[in-house]
Amino acid sequence: MKSYLLFLFLTFLYFGLSAQDVIMDKDVDEQYQDKKGPNMRQYGHIYESFGLVVPYNEVSGAKTDLLRSGEIIVGYRYKLKLLSFYAIGYDLSYSFKRYGIQAEDALPVDVASNPFSQASLVKSMSLGLATLGGEVYNRINVGKRGNVLGNYLDIGIKGEWNYGRRLIIKDIAPDGDYYEKSRLVQRNLNYIEKFSALVTARIGINKLALYGNYRISDLISSGYTSPELPPLTAGIEFSF
Repeated sequence: MKSYLLFLFLTFLYFGLSAQDVIMDKDVDEQYQDKKGPNMRQYGHIYESFGLVVPYNEVSGAKTDLLRSGEIIVGYRYKLKLLSFYAIGYDLSYSFKRYGIQAEDALPVDVASNPFSQASLVKSMSLGLATLGGEVYNRINVGKRGNVLGNYLDIGIKGEWNYGRRLIIKDIAPDGDYYEKSRLVQRNLNYIEKFSALVTARIGINKLALYGNYRISDLISSGYTSPELPPLTAGIEFSF
């Protein structure tokens, strides 16, 4: 009996405390004394993103395979709220991008000028970029919200250091050779720029967001004839 009464007491206590939470209030600063939180003046959190390379402007010599191309991003994002509907912030991130290079039989092979042109001679080829990035952004909040991220739109600019630049070439040995498969990794590629600049955009609903990053700088170094790889990546982001 005592256990039953204790259970009822804890149940009513839980729902009583839950009923005091502010869910929809635009003036949340009047309801909370803390200065930190998803809708407070300062807030920081980690996130993880999964995206695809969007091949909307592919040209011969730099075509990518949609199923073998994409990116993973892990980062930390900070927000400073200036107005009830407006905030600024910064973002620090690590990302790995992969461009699966398509084979083009009609493309002349000129490895010295366009290393991607040799994709037709091997089983598969991909470009891998490991990057460290820093972003500054503006945030517009939409609608009423409690101490949650709510609905928002982010617009920003980002710089990336492409510290890991690898071309991975996989091939199958001719019949009768002493091996069956090979994997060649070429590192510190001189024809890939070490730094990139991007514009960023996100549409978020609380801890879930759709994002798009567009590279506005050249990825291919001058002196090479390889066309630029697709500059747009887009995907989904999860905040923690």
